[in-house]
Amino acid sequence: AGRGRRERRLLGGIALGVAAWCALPHLGRYLLPVLVLLAAAGGAALSILLAGWRGAARAALSAVVAVALAWSVLSAASVQGFARIGCTLGVYDLEEWMRSSVDYWTAARFIDDRLPEDATLLLVAEPRSMYVERDVLVEDPFRTPLLVQLAESETSAAGIAARLASQGVTHVLFNAKEGRRIAAMNRRDEYFGGLSEDGRGRLDRFLDRHLEGVFEDGPVRVFRLLVDPEAGR
Repeated sequence: AGRGRRERRLLGGIALGVAAWCALPHLGRYLLPVLVLLAAAGGAALSILLAGWRGAARAALSAVVAVALAWSVLSAASVQGFARIGCTLGVYDLEEWMRSSVDYWTAARFIDDRLPEDATLLLVAEPRSMYVERDVLVEDPFRTPLLVQLAESETSAAGIAARLASQGVTHVLFNAKEGRRIAAMNRRDEYFGGLSEDGRGRLDRFLDRHLEGVFEDGPVRVFRLLVDPEAGR
């Protein structure tokens, strides 16, 4: 009976901690007390399982738990792991860590702060849309890039721009670093590889005439789509 009361109190404490976190700002450090209780609950559950298992099953469970704990320790002991813990505790600058770990972070901040709320971005060579608080079109990194498809199907650079505009696109984000990784993953020489000679010419003219750079930081650039370059719009 006493053990049952302790378990109920433990579960009640966990539920109360989660409810409090839901009511408070969703910061990781506010979950630390709950994690302590969850660790105790996990240890109690593991103890019960080990007491009921014998032989190979018990050895296998112990090995899985040991490997999981070792993996967690090694992950937390890395530079990135310490930085994450520091950000969770509020003693490490989150902005600085995001700049160093997410190559398109500054571009995302620019987009969120400077672009119109009704802007729609085509993410080229960037399959991640986290932190971008605007509508986006995201290319599938395992398929032919949209701009390559349009360069082959349209008859002019202006046609490529018009097709993008018809889909609501107002801006384009391009990540050169991620583009190299995706090209290598798909065994292409470059991100826009596989184009015919005519398609390459149309794409080059589109990139030169219909995209106006508005932001650049490292490998990431943001462009404004110009349907009519002569009129600047």
